Amino acid sequence: MSIPARILSNMYATPSDRTCVLFTNRYSELIPALMRVRRLLCIVHPTEPQEQIGELRARCPAGVALLSYTPGRADATAQELRRLSPSLIITYSFQHILPADYLSVCPGINLHPSLLPAYPGLNPWQEQIRDGVKESGYTIHRLTPQADAGQILCRVSYTWLDPLPEPAELRDSSLRLYAIPLLLNLLANNKDL
Repeated sequence: MSIPARILSNMYATPSDRTCVLFTNRYSELIPALMRVRRLLCIVHPTEPQEQIGELRARCPAGVALLSYTPGRADATAQELRRLSPSLIITYSFQHILPADYLSVCPGINLHPSLLPAYPGLNPWQEQIRDGVKESGYTIHRLTPQADAGQILCRVSYTWLDPLPEPAELRDSSLRLYAIPLLLNLLANNKDL
């Protein structure tokens, strides 16, 4: 289910007036793609690893706030989240489970790199590689206080290349080819998000 870039650029040329906050620890093609369909108010990142923070700061789009999140700062981040009043929280590659009160601000979704319910948790890539999985995918599900346990909204599967690329290359290419089109399609066609 790969959608060519030229089609994506025409389909999602005008961002919605709906707003979102992205919780992530890495810069990726997800950020500019997301900005095409939602008004991105804020990127929230964990305080580690430092190199990712620097990259996020360097590439953070103008007008988009950049916040730090740790469990110790959860209340301050929640206060800022309430002030921003987004219509959607999106998480991707974020190693913390968000407190339940975050989801009282607005609904949230997670972009998870496995075909849930298989391989939930923080290390789905490593576990799938360890187990010799040949078919994987991305799942978008609703956020809940339990990790990767929310209602599944959509999924896309794909077969891993043989030989398997390096994990970073696998992560980046599958995000670009499968996860981003899945997310953009969901956001464009689901009025509840």
